[in-house]
Amino acid sequence: MLTPPMRLSVTTSPSESPGQSPGESPGQTRIVLVAGLSLLLAALLWLTASSVQAQEQGETPTDETPTGETLTLDSTVRKMLKQNGEFLAVKFQQKADNFGRISAISELFPSVNIRASSGLIHREYTLTTIEDGTETKADPFTDADTDINITVSQPLYSRRFYRVGERFADHKSSKYRLHARANEFVLETIEAYLEVQTAGEQRQYAEKNLQDIRRLFNRVKARARVDPGQRYLLNRAQTRLSLGEEDLSKARQLEAARRSKLARLIGQDFGTLEAVP
Repeated sequence: MLTPPMRLSVTTSPSESPGQSPGESPGQTRIVLVAGLSLLLAALLWLTASSVQAQEQGETPTDETPTGETLTLDSTVRKMLKQNGEFLAVKFQQKADNFGRISAISELFPSVNIRASSGLIHREYTLTTIEDGTETKADPFTDADTDINITVSQPLYSRRFYRVGERFADHKSSKYRLHARANEFVLETIEAYLEVQTAGEQRQYAEKNLQDIRRLFNRVKARARVDPGQRYLLNRAQTRLSLGEEDLSKARQLEAARRSKLARLIGQDFGTLEAVP
């Protein structure tokens, strides 16, 4: 609460005493000063009373509402399945095992090797007569030479059959492992979701409890001012107030830790959670 600022100025001159204006007597100056101090004291008392009244009404500082996306239990689980790094690693490992199985099967198919070559060959011939042994050279010429070789092979018995069996077993094992990890992550996400809701309810209860304790403390404090013999009640109220503040601090820390756990599971930060029906 704000009040209009008040300023008390005193004008002095070399021929007059401080606080005395021209044409005023010392008595009048004292009256002005006393009036100003009275107004300042009244303003301070009014501010003090307003703050006490605000405390009695239970105005306690609370955390701001978390900003972000509002999630339901179903959307939280879906985000975990799409964005959780550990689960995605298991998922893509299962895909890798599936490609390994396909690769092993392809080794059992027939393989076809095709080799072809083509080029120009320069040829020269020498003709020899058998009877008299005379030699006659023929005119050289260039010939085109083409060679094509196609080989088809089919394995009948080899260790490849055992390799295919191993890849099938690895694929089935990774498939079961993926389902098991998915169930574990889903259950962990649901548990973390409910823990965040429970921690939020505990924090709200601790805030309300602290408000009630502060109202009681302010009343006991007011009674102790009137009756000094009841100061022992003020000490008890102070102890309860300290315990209430400590409980609220622990509740907020617990809620923050559980929100961090859920954010790690789904791979992003979030705002509020809808209540589970």
